[in-house]
Amino acid sequence: MVEPTGAVSPDGTTKLVWDSAANGLGALAATTSADRVIRTMAYDTLSRPTSATWEIEDEFYTGEQTYDGFGRLYTVTYPDTPGWTRFKDRVPVRWQRGSAFLDGCPVGRGAGAAVLESR
Repeated sequence: MVEPTGAVSPDGTTKLVWDSAANGLGALAATTSADRVIRTMAYDTLSRPTSATWEIEDEFYTGEQTYDGFGRLYTVTYPDTPGWTRFKDRVPVRWQRGSAFLDGCPVGRGAGAAVLESR
């Protein structure tokens, strides 16, 4: 499989780097946007994304995510940004008969639940 090395938009070209992050074989390792925003990715030993760091004008912003014992997304920690306090949020997933329900989402089956079908 050949990964694309760039993406072109009206804003310019974004450079894509693959396969160079630890535990990230076949995964996106870094991007550099046309306006020089650099994003680097990190992966755990199971090749799941664990963090992304954005470098914007010599400032660094990192977000993380964790997984539960079954490998499902469990928490998301948002970057600390000027004017906003960094916070961690638990992903509100309810599992039922092979489907994941994201409680509180405005789309999906039933009121206030998004459904992710497992295969």
